[in-house]
Amino acid sequence: MKKNSDDINRRDFIKKGLKIASALTISYAGLNLTSCDNPRSLLESLGGQTTTPPTSTSLAGIIAGGYNGTSAISQCYKYSNSTSSWTSQLGLNTPKYFNQGFSNGTGIGFSAGGFSGAAYLAELEKYSDSAGTWTFNTSLNAGKHGMAGFSLYTDTAIVAGGKSLTGILNIAEKYYESFNFWSITASMNGYRWMPGSFSLGNGSGMAAGGMTNLFVLTNTSEKYSDSTFTWTYKANISVARYSLIGFSLGVDSGLLAGGYDPGTATFYATVEKYSDTTNTWAIKPSLSSAKFLPGSFSLDSTSGVLAGGYNGTFLSSAEKYDDTTSSWTVLASIPAPSGGQAGFGL
Repeated sequence: MKKNSDDINRRDFIKKGLKIASALTISYAGLNLTSCDNPRSLLESLGGQTTTPPTSTSLAGIIAGGYNGTSAISQCYKYSNSTSSWTSQLGLNTPKYFNQGFSNGTGIGFSAGGFSGAAYLAELEKYSDSAGTWTFNTSLNAGKHGMAGFSLYTDTAIVAGGKSLTGILNIAEKYYESFNFWSITASMNGYRWMPGSFSLGNGSGMAAGGMTNLFVLTNTSEKYSDSTFTWTYKANISVARYSLIGFSLGVDSGLLAGGYDPGTATFYATVEKYSDTTNTWAIKPSLSSAKFLPGSFSLDSTSGVLAGGYNGTFLSSAEKYDDTTSSWTVLASIPAPSGGQAGFGL
């Protein structure tokens, strides 16, 4: 593990615009759900979700946005597994970092929320791989960054927790792509800023680790089930940390990697895999270097990629995890170093 207590870039990345709110009382204002008493029920009855878990078939993924040590950026890079290469794509409409990505598995992905360096963002940008463009969609109910996020089905996803002007949150919102609409759903049991998260398929997903509203790190994890609209605590991860990343390994499992402890200025290379069947975390081979907040995405049900991040220096390195061999392979680097990007598979 690498420690660095006084690096100016690290302080800028963590603290720029991200000063911990002094108030510990969490509120959530400005909700605008429509005049319907129960918009979630209405959307479900109209067929706002399918029964197919989102699964990438193109063996490709996107990372977008981030921070380069000076400012928020809008850069977008696409990875192709067939060529083992990155190509620059049209950038986000708004430069941002600590944004959350999710995908519907059919060449469409999203970047939600984030921080511009001056403002908490509520905006949602939709990426079309066929068109190579980003378009604004309906915004989150409030500006925030550092959330958990995962797809539920091909047209629904969850974004939960994060940090807003009022502090660290446990609020969860569900997005209906078919209707371009956000609905408030059940809140997480814990307040979490910069947790790791991933989809478990079939309408469920995990959030683990992060910083709580008491500004302490947690090693707890919890699972969201869309069938019951509930969050349930699950087995703890091995080490309390935040700024870790995750990606799905198909139905039933996912991977968490990296992270940071600001109290000890410790960067982690720790990797652990969750099995929903056994409700256990298993330690896997570590990352090639300790880091926090690289961009990440699943390629398919057995592999995923992470790129960039920070460990005292902003990184451009990338690596791929193969669950069939339980190993990491170093990939071609992204064109420019950055950290705090959104990522999603295509």
